[in-house]
Amino acid sequence: MSVKLGILLNTSPEHQNTYTACQVLESFLKGGHEAELFLMNDGIYNVLRNNSPYRLFGGVEELMEKGLKVSLCLTTGDIRGFAEGDFIDGVECRSQDHLADIVASSDYFLHFG
Repeated sequence: MSVKLGILLNTSPEHQNTYTACQVLESFLKGGHEAELFLMNDGIYNVLRNNSPYRLFGGVEELMEKGLKVSLCLTTGDIRGFAEGDFIDGVECRSQDHLADIVASSDYFLHFG
């Protein structure tokens, strides 16, 4: 039986919460389940385009290749001066209404903040 996991992540790439959330998501996806990640606050830094060889933990992009759906808070991006083109391909800039939809449609929902 496939279930859906939703996660809200508010922490930047170097934070332990980010690593832990990505490990949970990877395990969930490996089990054949659906997962969706919503990023707010410093969490949006996990999906900024960054080609630096010194890039911090970048697990989100690899998880997207495995089927993870990722969206971020449009307002959070706006107040930090970012536009949609600043983020890696496949990330959707959405409102917090979308976060409410993720919560409502998920069998399990976790917050790492």
